[in-house]
Amino acid sequence: MREEMTFKELLGIVCVRWRMLLVLAAAFALLLGGYRVYSDIKSLPDETAIEKAQELDRLEQQQYESKREMLSEEIRQLEQKSEQANNYNENSLLMRIDPYNKEVAKLTFSVNADIAALAQDIPESWQIPTSVDLKADRENRIVSQYLILANGVSLSDLMVGTEYSKVGAQYLKELVCISEQAQGMVTIEAYTTEHLSGERLARGIYEYCLSKQASIAAIAGAHSLELVDAGSMVEIDLLLVDEQLLAQTRPADIAAQLADKTKELEELVEPAALTLATPSAAIKGGVKYAILGAIVGLCIGAVIAFLVETMGTNFKGGMALSQALSSRYLGNLHAYKQKKGLDAWADKLTDADIFKAVAAEDRLPLLAVNIKVAAEDKRVLLITGLRAQGELESLINDLAPYLGNEYRLVAATNLLINAQAIQKLKDIEGVVIVEGAKTANVERVIKVKQYLDEVKATLIGVVWA
Repeated sequence: MREEMTFKELLGIVCVRWRMLLVLAAAFALLLGGYRVYSDIKSLPDETAIEKAQELDRLEQQQYESKREMLSEEIRQLEQKSEQANNYNENSLLMRIDPYNKEVAKLTFSVNADIAALAQDIPESWQIPTSVDLKADRENRIVSQYLILANGVSLSDLMVGTEYSKVGAQYLKELVCISEQAQGMVTIEAYTTEHLSGERLARGIYEYCLSKQASIAAIAGAHSLELVDAGSMVEIDLLLVDEQLLAQTRPADIAAQLADKTKELEELVEPAALTLATPSAAIKGGVKYAILGAIVGLCIGAVIAFLVETMGTNFKGGMALSQALSSRYLGNLHAYKQKKGLDAWADKLTDADIFKAVAAEDRLPLLAVNIKVAAEDKRVLLITGLRAQGELESLINDLAPYLGNEYRLVAATNLLINAQAIQKLKDIEGVVIVEGAKTANVERVIKVKQYLDEVKATLIGVVWA
């Protein structure tokens, strides 16, 4: 159901089913431990059994050394990651931008190939009508050179004379996006910070490109540059909200992992010295194999938990639903139940819902705001999903005070088979899908998205309820 999964999410999925893991661990511990005791007592004591015990002892010692080295290396890497995460949060300019009031400066210039020079460069055999647009092809090659040049410029050098000349180049590059958004057009986007003008940064990159025009002309052909558009705008960047939230919580997450690894290293016990095979030694060996069996049981349980998660028929939350539909996640109205013990810890690992921290009384107002932002100029919206008609209409009534009279919401359940809902799509400007854990069937939701694409209906976003 998902293309990728982080280690933290995988660990959470396993821990959610900790009861199953305990049963499997106990079963395998009993099987392997009992078998070990039985086989040791049955073979007491001969030379072969002693040699086998010695080999097992060497193996355990190697495993201990390997585990200790692995933990030490993991702790060292986590310390480095912690330092990098803290340095990034302290120095990143992008993290200081207000994502709800993000000022973006845009500068677009066009590349126009020199017709006369192009004619001289074309062989006589090409001086016939052809379907190949040689001018456009040359302009594309020139634009590619400017993209390489602009993306490789030292922004610190462009900021000479300002306090940002000493800022790391990697932090300045986060403020700039350079791309070819149209044929023969290069667009420079630069974000304004508290003390740095995005327009100045974009203008500096453009002037740098102008200064290198002759060099690029020598490589890709004669041409001229023309400034097409320059200006700035303020926008809401919800992706930046997520990036800033992740950056802020990353040091704490790494610190928790570091504490766990350090504790695990401190509790790592060196294997005891080998003793001769005796009934008591056979019992001790059985205990060791029981521990090994428990580990095997835990691994098998982890695999089963992973398969159950990836092969499930329903989406687990609003984030997964919005990602699968390539749509905005507008809000979560599902009542959160407080859990305790291992269930609470597992829930913390698996819950990546950005709306979990929002208070219950603030979720409807926030949902209304997100609908307004996502809908843009659309005012007639269809609220649909595999929910009862009464539930959808109740949601519309709850949203009405926050959306105002300018919005008209229409409720229709089960878009795939509801003829009335399909008929309503003709007058609808946008669609909002409302699903929950019991109704968000993967196959059905994907079919709804495909149907909306076929009828060219705009999907505004999804709501988890």
